[in-house]
Amino acid sequence: MKNAHKHIVKLSNQEYKQLQHITRSGKHNARVIKRAHILLKAHTGYIDKDIAEHAGVSKQTVERI
Repeated sequence: MKNAHKHIVKLSNQEYKQLQHITRSGKHNARVIKRAHILLKAHTGYIDKDIAEHAGVSKQTVERI
């Protein structure tokens, strides 16, 4: 598939739990929560285009994180 960029993100169990906590607690600013969602999606194997659509950001934003 052309232009189907996929960044490999491997989170430790602790990092994964920490990001899940950020996304569920609601005690962080929206930018931090959105970035946590992006990292979690990348960790589970989504391609950049799908992550961008899910997070409501551009593909370039996903590539920068």
